[in-house]
Amino acid sequence: MIGKMTANVLLTQSLSVELGSAEPWPQDVALYQTYEVEQILLPDNASTMAVQAFLHMAGLDFVVEMRSNAEEMSPSGRLPFIKAGAFVVAEMDPIVSFVNTKGISLTGNLDNSQKADMRAYMSLGQLKLLVIK
Repeated sequence: MIGKMTANVLLTQSLSVELGSAEPWPQDVALYQTYEVEQILLPDNASTMAVQAFLHMAGLDFVVEMRSNAEEMSPSGRLPFIKAGAFVVAEMDPIVSFVNTKGISLTGNLDNSQKADMRAYMSLGQLKLLVIK
């Protein structure tokens, strides 16, 4: 049952990304997360900081919305997620893919080898953030 639910969420996110590609970056984008001091877990905090850094580096406007029930609001049940116009996209990789469909990329000037190196360094950095106690 969980596998089917995950597949449905991924299909919905894929369709959302495809359908949203023709539209420009919305003006009312919100990044949702749990409250930083009271609730946020270390892995969620690392992911949220990574998404915030990515959106800032891409020069995209957004606001951070903190909610006690952010995980229940997320289409995948994972944090962070963004609401961009009519689209709701959760987790780092799908958010990056969604932004890329808008023609916005931080890696447009890199060759395939450099992109592979960048992904390896990103994975290493994320892993290090997750295992810090």
